[in-house]
Amino acid sequence: MKPTTKFLSVLIATQIAFSCFALAVETAKGKSTAATKTPVTSTKLKVTAKKSTVKTTKAKAATTTAKAASAVKTTAVEPKEAIETEIETIEQMEAATATTGSAIAPVTTSTTTATPAADTKLVKYNISLDAFYNTAAEAPADDKRSQYMSYDLIPVVVIGPVKTLLWFVYKQDLVDDEKSALQDIVYANSLAKPYNAGDYITLSPGFVVAIPQTKASKEVAQLNYAANFNLTIGLNSKSVGLDGMVLNWQTGYTKMNNDFTTSTAGEPLTSYRLRQRINFWYPLIGKLTFQSRLDINSNFSYENVVRNTFAQFVALNYGFLDNYWASIVLGNAGSVLAETTYENNLKFYDSKSSELAIGVGADF
Repeated sequence: MKPTTKFLSVLIATQIAFSCFALAVETAKGKSTAATKTPVTSTKLKVTAKKSTVKTTKAKAATTTAKAASAVKTTAVEPKEAIETEIETIEQMEAATATTGSAIAPVTTSTTTATPAADTKLVKYNISLDAFYNTAAEAPADDKRSQYMSYDLIPVVVIGPVKTLLWFVYKQDLVDDEKSALQDIVYANSLAKPYNAGDYITLSPGFVVAIPQTKASKEVAQLNYAANFNLTIGLNSKSVGLDGMVLNWQTGYTKMNNDFTTSTAGEPLTSYRLRQRINFWYPLIGKLTFQSRLDINSNFSYENVVRNTFAQFVALNYGFLDNYWASIVLGNAGSVLAETTYENNLKFYDSKSSELAIGVGADF
C-alpha cells in the first residue's frame, strides 16, 4: 500500500474513532446529568467578557514558538504541528504547535458561531486571521538580524462535541525573499470542551497531522506526514476559585513518516518524538493576559539515538473590540544540552537564539 493511501486510511479511521469517543463521552455526561436531575448551567458563561482575552492567546503562542523554534538548528526536521489540545476553563479551550525544527502552538479558543444561536446548535465555525512580525531579540555580531512576517489562517469547525481545524501559515522572509514560502499545513482534532474528570481535573485528548509543504520537510527530510496523539490534563481553575487561570500538562507522541532514515544532507532524521508541555495563563488587568509555555521534547532517530530539545515563550496578549487582539511574545528554543560542552542550555533568554514577535489578529 502506498504511503499516501495508508496515511489517508489511518486518518479516516482515526477521525471516526475520535468522533465516536467524543460522542460516547457526551452521552455519558448527558445520562449522568439526567440521573442527578441537577439544573444544567450553560457552558457559555461570561464568554463576552472573556472572548477577546482567550482568543488573544491564539496565534501569539503559536507564532512565537514557531519563531523561536525556527532559530534552532536541529539535525532532525520536525514538521509544524498545531493543535495539540490545551484547556482553558470549562467555558473555553484551545490547542496548538508549529514549524520545521521546533514545537509551537496556535490556540483556538471557543469558536464563534456564524449566527447567534443556542448552545445546542450542532455546527459552529470560526475563522482566525493574524499577522506577526518576528525578529532576533538581539542583532548578531555580523548584524545580519533575521526578520520575517508570518500570516496565519485558521478555519475551525465544531460539530457536536468534536472540534476540527486546519492551520495555514505563510512565512515571508524580509531579508531573503527567495526563502518566503507556505509552511507545513496542520490538521487537528480535539474535544470542543475538555472532559471534567471530577471536580478539579479536566482531560482532553487530541489528534494532529502535519502535511509537508516546505522544502525542508519535503525535499531535505523527505517527510510524507507526521501524526501526533496527545492528552492534556488540566486544573479546573473555576473549582478552586481562580476562574480564568489556565494550568495544564500535556504529554504527546508524534510519529514521523519519512522515505529514508537520514536527510538528503546526510543528517539523522527523527523517527518519533515524546513531548512534555506545561501551559500557564493568567488574566492580569481587564483584557490583558499573561501566557507562558515550556516544551521538553525527546527526539528519537531511526537508530534510536535521542536528542532532547526545548521550546519556551512568554507573552502578553490584549483583547479589544470584542473579536480583535494584539500580542507581544519573547521566545527561545534549542538543545537541552550545549552541543560541545554538554552543559545545561535550557535558558529563558539567550542573546544568540531568542526571538521577539509582535502581532495582531481577529476572529470571525
